[in-house]
Parts: sequence; structure tokens; C-alpha cells
Amino acid sequence: AEICRSKKKIYSLFKEFDFCPTVFTELPKIEKFPVYAKLDEGQGSKGAFVVNSKDELTSIADPENYVVTEFLPGEELTIDCFTNRKGEVLFVGPRIRKRVFDGVCVNSETVEATNLIKDIAKIVSDKIQIRGAWYFQLKKDVNDKYKLLEASVKIAGNMNVYRGLGVNFPMLMVYDYLDYDVSVIPNDY
Repeated sequence: AEICRSKKKIYSLFKEFDFCPTVFTELPKIEKFPVYAKLDEGQGSKGAFVVNSKDELTSIADPENYVVTEFLPGEELTIDCFTNRKGEVLFVGPRIRKRVFDGVCVNSETVEATNLIKDIAKIVSDKIQIRGAWYFQLKKDVNDKYKLLEASVKIAGNMNVYRGLGVNFPMLMVYDYLDYDVSVIPNDY
């Protein structure tokens, strides 16, 4: 939870992977705009904004509380996951954010979990040592490659999309913590 709360810690943990966005630590050296500024500890894109120039960059009141990354203009996914006590990622369910209200997704549609998305889910789960229900977000860069936005070890508000398809994340967690082996069998209708 501590790692996931801080985008600085998340990006530091995954800096060796190509799905980690470019993070600018020396703001005066940024030459190419736009870039993206977001609160280190925040959620739902609150306090986040596109920075289009050096002037806008220098006007950030408290830059130490922000993370500045490459601008990611492409498709965004939230990927709902479940990892059991053995470290096995038993479910990876991507969804697109069709409607967002106050920085939180309020309407989602499921999409296919590609091998790339499953691979990233396994890496994130292993590196953070996640157990239970969790999610992460990916967004495509200018070259159409997915980059990590964040990860969180909680039930996302729109995970109910998968609950409607038979994936009961809270119940899976209860059984896993009771040391029962579980499997995830989503309905595909």
C-alpha cells in the first residue's frame, strides 16, 4: 500500500522496464513539451495537468509534491486483477474508461487481456508482492506503447463490471486468506 500510494516509488520500482514512463527529475532540463504533472500521492487524476511550456512548468507551486512524466496521449486502460497467496495472478481483466466523473471512472467496458497486459500484470504483482484484489492502469504513449500510470491494492470503484460477469473479488480474497485454493471463472456472456 505504501509503494502504491506514491507514484515516485512506483516509477522508481519499475524504472528498468520499458512500460515505465519517462520520469523527469530535473525539471529545468526538460526541452520537449507537452509533459504531464501529477501529484505524487493522489488518485483519480486530481491535481494533474498537462504542462505545455517551461513557463507553466516553473509555475508549479510545490514541485516536490509532483511527478512529471512524458505526456501519454493514447488509450487508457484500468486492469482489474486478483493474485492468490502463492503469487499466481489468477485474473487479469482490462476495461476502458468510457466516462469519468471527478477523476473517477463511472462507466467501463471490458476488453481483451492481451499477453502483453498479462505479462505486465505478473511483473507488477511480483515486484510489489501483491496478494488479493488490485488494479493497475496503463496508457499508450506517442508510439502506441503502453506505459504504467499507477497501481493500487484496493477494490476499484468500477470493478463491479467484472462482478456482474461472475468475478467476486472480495469473496476470492476471503477464501484465499482462509487458505482455500480458488479459481476464477468469469461468465463470458
